[in-house]
Amino acid sequence: MAVSNLAVPLFGLITLPALTKNYAVETYAVWMQSVFIVWLLSFILNLSLANAVVRFLAAEDDRAIRRRALGAMLWPTLALSFLAIIISLLLSQGLSKILFATPDYAYLIWLIFLWAAMEAVFSLLIAYLLARRRIKRMSIIQASLTMFKMAVIVILAVSGYGLGCIIGGIAAGETIFVIIIFIMIVKEIGWPGPSLQGLKDYLAFSIPLIPGAILFWAISVSDRYFITNLLKEPDPSFPCTAR
Repeated sequence: MAVSNLAVPLFGLITLPALTKNYAVETYAVWMQSVFIVWLLSFILNLSLANAVVRFLAAEDDRAIRRRALGAMLWPTLALSFLAIIISLLLSQGLSKILFATPDYAYLIWLIFLWAAMEAVFSLLIAYLLARRRIKRMSIIQASLTMFKMAVIVILAVSGYGLGCIIGGIAAGETIFVIIIFIMIVKEIGWPGPSLQGLKDYLAFSIPLIPGAILFWAISVSDRYFITNLLKEPDPSFPCTAR
């Protein structure tokens, strides 16, 4: 885990020059805003159930119970994520105005929400590997995903593609990783179908953790959104095409 966590500081070290040298200041600012939105949304969309996965499944040896419990936590996350993507498509102009102080970035909104949805599901599934003490496998997957994101950002930024391509590429890659982890889990415990059994207990544990995460996010980065709406409107980022 320590070795895999080294990829986290490398992410910023490698991607920062690629982004700042190839994009305008406004475009880089939009990128950072997008990252912070994903950070907050991903935690909300999985209702902090990733913590519940570790809490309730770490000591559970019965595969049938694990399958039912994971299904009870996974499908609400998928449903909420799907709803969020639909809302982003319907309200893209308004959300762009709120988040970026201009409707010109509306084309990015649904991609950001898709990325956040995949991040939410990924966090939930990777928590299962942690609960079952598959530490080596979990670390390899996390490090691989981080390196994939770095490659997407650097290659597309240097090639002159817009933020739409970068965010879309990251979301698509994370979707592939989600599918890979899901297949691993299905091979171990079977298909985790929808279930309401135990969901009330899982939510009773996880939902009280959400306000703390939101407050931490607010303390860390919420000032950027106030500043964004107080300053002049930024120039629109170029779409998903090469310069």
